[in-house]
Amino acid sequence: YSQSTGANKCSDCAAGTYSSSKEASTCENCPVGTFNSLIAAANCSDCKTGKYSQSTGANKCSDCAAGTYSSSKEASTCENCPVGTFNSLIAAANCSDCKTGKYSQSTGA
Repeated sequence: YSQSTGANKCSDCAAGTYSSSKEASTCENCPVGTFNSLIAAANCSDCKTGKYSQSTGANKCSDCAAGTYSSSKEASTCENCPVGTFNSLIAAANCSDCKTGKYSQSTGA
């Protein structure tokens, strides 16, 4: 991109931003649920399941904590595991049902 007229070179968009058009005068922040770790990128990538980005301009996605999950791409938050389920993994895409003889009475277990 180039912010001024008469520029003799174009500047690179920083990580977390992109420019998808020629003749750009600014770089756009990656939307919530996406990220870009590259310099001079033309687009952003979706966060994978089990990960999220809750703010614009992210240069990486964060892992969902144990007891939470994200089953969709482009997640802006992680959901707590519902009552009767659990998840002991980091970056999980779902929760597991409690086995017979066990229980979970709170969310986020």
